[in-house]
Amino acid sequence: MNWDDVNARVRGLGLHLLGSVELAALAAAIDIPALAAALEARGFRVPAGSGPVTPAKLEAAIRRAEGNRLALLARWCGGPRVAALAVVYEAEDRRSLRALARGAVEGAAPEARLRGLLPTPALPSRMLEELARLSTPGAIGTTLAIWGHGLAAPFRDVVGQERPDLLALDLGLARVFAERSTAQVSRTEPRLLPDLQLMIDFENVRSALLLTDSSELRPADCWIPGGQALSRAHFISSTGRQNPQDRIEYLIKVLAPTPLAAILQREGPDVAALDRAVLSWRRSEAHRLARLDPLGPMPTLQYVLSVRAELVQLQRLIWGRAMGAPILDRTGEKVA
Repeated sequence: MNWDDVNARVRGLGLHLLGSVELAALAAAIDIPALAAALEARGFRVPAGSGPVTPAKLEAAIRRAEGNRLALLARWCGGPRVAALAVVYEAEDRRSLRALARGAVEGAAPEARLRGLLPTPALPSRMLEELARLSTPGAIGTTLAIWGHGLAAPFRDVVGQERPDLLALDLGLARVFAERSTAQVSRTEPRLLPDLQLMIDFENVRSALLLTDSSELRPADCWIPGGQALSRAHFISSTGRQNPQDRIEYLIKVLAPTPLAAILQREGPDVAALDRAVLSWRRSEAHRLARLDPLGPMPTLQYVLSVRAELVQLQRLIWGRAMGAPILDRTGEKVA
């Protein structure tokens, strides 16, 4: 598959992403109004007439802007190449649906459920906002089915349940995502398979860390095929280690010498920190491979991952400033 025309446009789009100097300047804003003004100057605009700027409104403006970037890229890519990018587009949908289901169970405010979500062509901002207003995961699933979304199936078992097993729903979403994305990427762009396999391996690591004795799920039913580094047998063996440190050390040993081993060694059991570290590694790897194959899909993959990374960084900046916490850059270094 030829990516040359898309890559040329992506190189131009990449110039509009925020660099470390700009992020440091944004982090120097003394309060939310000052940060909003600085972000507006960089194209992240809160709609006029919506009242005082709040952290939630500012994040919504960023979410819309980043979603527009992915929508524009999808229009440029066309059908076959969008299908190939399922490894990142549908991964964002899965992340969003997982967060929205959890927010519904917890009774969180709609704006809180939307934090950190990245709109995609299949779930643009208006759809995410509609899903964020629904009261149960079952209602989310019913709405997704009406829309014909490919990740609706895992929600069927939770229709009518006010407090479903969220880990089981997470695993269902991950399994359907892995099956659909592996089929699409294998058919359209096999050069993206290593990145997808890493994501599936990470999902299995995540599940291994989250499974406990109190879970009603059988470890043998929780492993997701499609990865390369963590076999079903090793996954089951890891969950049999009740001491969390023993479990982590076993996973590090099994995963060596893959990047997941080093990430797990550095970040420990913090799933959120692991997620950010995996994203950072994927971006770096896409950048390396793009230099080796500049006409392949890696420049485009690197751009999409950079959009996600920018959203994460700006979200942390906004809420860190709102709470008076230190602001960290993409490498975790304090910048304000």
